[in-house]
Amino acid sequence: MSLLTLWQSNPIDIGNKHIQQLVKIAGDGALKDGGQASTELREFLAAVPTEVVERYLKQCLDTSFDDSGLVLQDVVNELGERLGCDIDRGLYRGKQNVVGFDGIWRFPGGYSIVVEVKTTDAYNISLEKIAGYRNALIKEGKISENSSVLIVVGRKDTDSLEAQVRGSRHGWDIRLISADKLLKLVEIKEAADNKETIQKIRTVLRPLDLTKVDFIVDLLATTADDIKETVSSDEEAEGAVLSGKKEKKFTPVAFHEEVVSRLQKALSVELKKETRTLYVTPDKVVSARALVSKSHVGGPNKYYWYAFHPYYKDPLNEYKKSYIAFGCGGPEKILLFNLAEFVAWLPKMNITEKEDRVYWHVHFVEDEAGKIELRFKGGQHPTDVTTHLVS
Repeated sequence: MSLLTLWQSNPIDIGNKHIQQLVKIAGDGALKDGGQASTELREFLAAVPTEVVERYLKQCLDTSFDDSGLVLQDVVNELGERLGCDIDRGLYRGKQNVVGFDGIWRFPGGYSIVVEVKTTDAYNISLEKIAGYRNALIKEGKISENSSVLIVVGRKDTDSLEAQVRGSRHGWDIRLISADKLLKLVEIKEAADNKETIQKIRTVLRPLDLTKVDFIVDLLATTADDIKETVSSDEEAEGAVLSGKKEKKFTPVAFHEEVVSRLQKALSVELKKETRTLYVTPDKVVSARALVSKSHVGGPNKYYWYAFHPYYKDPLNEYKKSYIAFGCGGPEKILLFNLAEFVAWLPKMNITEKEDRVYWHVHFVEDEAGKIELRFKGGQHPTDVTTHLVS
């Protein structure tokens, strides 16, 4: 069986194995360009949660083993994939007359980064050689001048390499980042939800003129606003209880992962985290957004409230199949909809429009018999959505 199949059948056992053991299990146990082991490893890395990828990253850096540098190269490219870049994976081992890059990361909008992965900077790296990769790729038409080089270094102490870059004529075209900080960037991206925030997060990897620090302030402000917008609108949506008064204290609920675990079984797909609420299949064909609400009790009924932001509609243009799921009070009760079907109901819902945010109020009501209705504004006839419960 392939690594991915083993993971799907026994994620705990496979997840506890050292990455060196997994390489030995994959294919013929040897990482070769175009080989089965390489294909299986990359498919596996694309499917596992980011916290598992983090474990493998640390194992590559903490323990030297056969092909640990090659595994690190695949792990780093997977992190680029999780930042939302299209990835061209380079060769493990150089070939004559072939440009020896480790990866090309293509940003939405046309910008490209040539990636070089190094376990350590304990020795001088030939910046001329790395810069030559970029120039050669430009001549071959694989990237444009709208590009730069990123060196990802495993060890945190990069002082000597930083000095080497600053003192070279390639100082403007080359940037470097430690592997653990690249991972942190992925985690920040997965905690965000707004596309504008995510675009700015990716921009950190490009050469920046930090004589003026407006960009950094703008990035921090955008990220903070993203979190504030989501929490504030969720609080307002959940505050719309029967009495019309807000609850004294809003306590965010977070059982998204449990909802997604059930969705994978219901949809028969593997889903990995893309943003705070959006999950996608490794092949980027199917997306599912998971929203959650605690249960409000009023008389014999239970009430569930959600905020639907405008960018929740974006997957309709980005994935072949898109779903939206609502966790109602806990992961054991989930309403699942085709996203296009649900979006068609938005004009019937109440909407909040403020200077800093816009969102629709999604309101479900469950009666004593377990029947769940989607309520609309102005006393319009509700829609029975009980059949959308995930069994």
